[in-house]
Amino acid sequence: MSVASRFVLAGALVAASMTVAAPAGAAKACVLGKWRGTSYTSIIAGSGAETHGSGAKGVRLKITRTSLAYDFDKSTREKLVGSSFGSPLFESWTTYRKKLGVKATVKGSKKGTVVLKHKTATGTATGTGVTTWPEKGKPKKWKIAANLRTGVPETLVPVKSSFSCSGKTLKFFSSYRYRGYDISIGRVFTRA
Repeated sequence: MSVASRFVLAGALVAASMTVAAPAGAAKACVLGKWRGTSYTSIIAGSGAETHGSGAKGVRLKITRTSLAYDFDKSTREKLVGSSFGSPLFESWTTYRKKLGVKATVKGSKKGTVVLKHKTATGTATGTGVTTWPEKGKPKKWKIAANLRTGVPETLVPVKSSFSCSGKTLKFFSSYRYRGYDISIGRVFTRA
């Protein structure tokens, strides 16, 4: 065996002995990746009144360890139905469009939390809402990133959520209080 061959063999042995298993955290976490919204429900309750939200399917979401990116362009309307002490109060819908990015802290893989750094929200995403019953109202439009940066909550973009992930399905749950109202939100996504 030549001297050069011995060096190559020795180098291969050293490299092989230095190979170690990747840490468990190095594997791709279940929650990370691209997702498409398949289900959304919300309940806003307080002072004898309740508003139930549904719809908003098709929201695209990309999750990394440090950020979330939303694309609302292919999403369906969010439908809202309000009541007071069990009597119908109003019906409305909201359409979300364009894109939103926000920095976040994502902890966990199959179970964990997502906490947005809401003051970092950027993008051109908008919401347009219209009351449809008992009387049709005029459309009202707002910028989602501006709302988040100033602390105004958006039900489709909760600031803090817990999640569970099982490969192809990601479920988020959020619960918080805002201006005297208790808000609970459930969202389900499938891998895109």
